[in-house]
Amino acid sequence: MSRRYWGSAGFALFVALLIAGGWVAREVFPQKSFSVPRVEVEAELRADGSMRVVEHITYDFTGTFSYGTRPIPVGPYTLTDVSVHEHGAALVHAGDPYNLQWFFDATDEQRTFDVAYTVTGAVAVGPDVAELYWKWVGEDHPQIGTVTATLAVPPGAGELRAWGHGPLNGVVDVGADTVDWRANDVAQGTFVEGRVAVPRDRLPALAVTSPARLATILGQEQAWADAANARRRADAEAARETEDRRDLLTVVAALLTLLGMLGFFLVWRRWGREPATPTDIGEYVRELPDDPPAVVDALMAWGRVRPTAFSATVIDLAQRGYLTIAETTEDRFLLPDRSDYRFERTELEPDVGELRRYEERALEQIFATGSVTTQSEITRHAGAHQKESQAFWRSFQSNVASDLRIRKYVNGGRAAPFVFNVAIALVVGLVGVAAIGARAYVSGIVAVAWAAAQLALTPLMRQRSARGQRRWAEWQGVRRYLHDFSALDEAPAGHLALWERYLVYAVALGVSDELAQGIAMRLPAEETPRYARWWIPLRPAAGVGGIGSFGVGFASASVAAFTPASSGSGSGGGFSGGGGGGGGGGGIGAG
Repeated sequence: MSRRYWGSAGFALFVALLIAGGWVAREVFPQKSFSVPRVEVEAELRADGSMRVVEHITYDFTGTFSYGTRPIPVGPYTLTDVSVHEHGAALVHAGDPYNLQWFFDATDEQRTFDVAYTVTGAVAVGPDVAELYWKWVGEDHPQIGTVTATLAVPPGAGELRAWGHGPLNGVVDVGADTVDWRANDVAQGTFVEGRVAVPRDRLPALAVTSPARLATILGQEQAWADAANARRRADAEAARETEDRRDLLTVVAALLTLLGMLGFFLVWRRWGREPATPTDIGEYVRELPDDPPAVVDALMAWGRVRPTAFSATVIDLAQRGYLTIAETTEDRFLLPDRSDYRFERTELEPDVGELRRYEERALEQIFATGSVTTQSEITRHAGAHQKESQAFWRSFQSNVASDLRIRKYVNGGRAAPFVFNVAIALVVGLVGVAAIGARAYVSGIVAVAWAAAQLALTPLMRQRSARGQRRWAEWQGVRRYLHDFSALDEAPAGHLALWERYLVYAVALGVSDELAQGIAMRLPAEETPRYARWWIPLRPAAGVGGIGSFGVGFASASVAAFTPASSGSGSGGGFSGGGGGGGGGGGIGAG
């Protein structure tokens, strides 16, 4: 299997692993942040109507912090006896009672602080019940993992009633003399609130301050409970639909991924698999086929006309006698000398039809400023005439590609396999994205990864003809021969014209440096002055050793000048969703 397959398959595998693993190459910059995994509240309603509250607030710090905050809104109640402790040790605090702030030093660790205060004036007393309405956690906080609150009330006769408001996953457990609230995953901006109706006889020392309250409380709570239950039913139905969709997309994404793989294989087998390489072509080929070097470069690159096609054409024209190429340097006084190349047009005039159209245009482009020029002048002229230079390069590419098509080396005009493969990949990818959105993560990620890999493998949906496969194999044999030239005992000695042709094609095949070294080892000293007279090295002893560097450097610089870069000038049970009228609340913060 050719390097094209291994290269494309390797890239596709890399893309698939990159997406499937969720790996992103980036430098990680730690940020200062904190989270609150839990808040535990212990409260006691006393016989005199006051309430003692102790909040155990646990922080997870990332970075360095020096203070915590616990503001409580002002209301028709009074806060006194405020303190902050950690493991029984008092901490310095300020801003109490309503804008409490305490101080400490913490870096990348978990700490629990005990905030205590006494509330008076928060109980409304009617002739039937005394009502406590209090937010254990307000809205100003990050997400909290778990909030629990336990309230102890004076013992006595009568039924203790309690309700909870906030997240619909919250629950209330009412005992004889205690009430427990619990809510998990309390989102940022969500309060946790408790409402308690204590029989009047349990608080005999308190004076009545309002009309009967129980009927009003029951009416409000029933309405809120009905609304919350309706939301729970809707959420449950939505959850069932989401689960059904997840199950469906898990299966569909997996099946489509398998079908996508099968579809890719079938399309590749029909339109992408190469014809068998002829067995009569040996490891080395010495006779050069009759393709021009630009076509050879395009054949090796699957029809893409690369910059090396241009430089190989220029060297070919030089070897055929239409110009000479000389290495030069520019003396820049105190600065390092700058290397350049000098081109001189010879007096040789081609016969009619001897030059291909793109060869004629290449000569015109090189000598646009005169019969003697340099690479620097060619580059400056191209920059000053961008439109004409771009037109030349497009024409050069088009003419070389046309020459390749005329030779029928590649099966062209087959857009269907490309379109079909891309369509399959897009369908698989879209279903994979939908599966990830439905939390079918495994099958969704696999589907998206395969879709990306299938798109990356699209270039495999092209095929050489049997004629093209033979010619490709012949040029591969030539390439191996030129690469190993110096090590071959049977390499022809003294065939100067043939060696020069070898040198031209070595540039197109990317082995010019290796061939130049081999020629230097085999070229008889008496033949050196007569070899490759179209190439004039800076130092005669260097011979043709610099042609490889010229081929690469001249190609890159010239084509870069021809195609300049573009520019351009986001009784217990569940909580209800009502409430919000209780006192307390406030936020939890740190800095």
